[in-house]
Amino acid sequence: MLDGPEDCSRGFPVAERLRQMLPHMPRDRMLAVHLDATPETLRKRIHRRGWLIELADDAVKYAAELDPSAADLYLDTTHQAPSQLSDQITNAVLAHAAAGSADPEDTLRAGPESSGSAEVVVLTGPGGVGVSTSGFQTFMHLAHAGRGVGYLDAHQLGFLGPSAGSPELAPLRAQNARTVVGTLAAGGAETVVVSGDPHTVRAMEETWHGGPVTTFWLDASADALAERITARAQGGGPPLQGDHRPGLAGEALNAAIAAAVEESRQHHLRPPNAHVVSTTGRETSETAAVIAAALPGFREPMLRRP
Repeated sequence: MLDGPEDCSRGFPVAERLRQMLPHMPRDRMLAVHLDATPETLRKRIHRRGWLIELADDAVKYAAELDPSAADLYLDTTHQAPSQLSDQITNAVLAHAAAGSADPEDTLRAGPESSGSAEVVVLTGPGGVGVSTSGFQTFMHLAHAGRGVGYLDAHQLGFLGPSAGSPELAPLRAQNARTVVGTLAAGGAETVVVSGDPHTVRAMEETWHGGPVTTFWLDASADALAERITARAQGGGPPLQGDHRPGLAGEALNAAIAAAVEESRQHHLRPPNAHVVSTTGRETSETAAVIAAALPGFREPMLRRP
């Protein structure tokens, strides 16, 4: 697990909390890595990525409060390329694995897969339509409205081998998503927003035994999909690990656009009873507001008068 301030390229401050949450995990099966960087480097990286740059000062302040003592490996990323960091982490992982338990009976116990009474809101749609970004914006919209809400991106829960987004890994992503939904519900989430590709969402629904689920299919015109995928290819939008679109050009870009347009037309991929939301001409914040308004019992908070 990677631990550190946002945009150390790239970790999250979760190591010690995960250790507390996973008492059943043998210590020799866990390697915590803390990534750090100077305040100036953090600011430059956040501004360079061009996403939520208004939070740069908060990120620097938060980084100064992190305690790296829980980590097994501390890395300063200030003057290192991602490939250099990857080599160091890979070597540490291999060494840690070689020194760890080789007992085949030493397996990890699965976490909870029941959402209890939590409402689950699922967003899916063709590639490039903005499922992940709209999902996060929906989470933020509900949180600002005062709802106890959790969020997960199923795209990020099934990386295994070089083909991170392949349909063959959909059952793995679905199982991981169900487990995380259960964990968030057990932690107090009244609503859990899940964004995922159509294959993963279908696999989730086929084996779902939790609370009520409301599913949304995000749609867009062919021109809108082409515009958004081209923007991502040129570095626009938030960075998403596993996204194959940044850097695409020429025939490769045209092929990605054609694949997304074709996926949008394959109606069998749409989950049954899904609410269709057109995102053409809408900002992701607007899409999030439409989704929130369609949820049972949702009420926008009343604005306070000065």
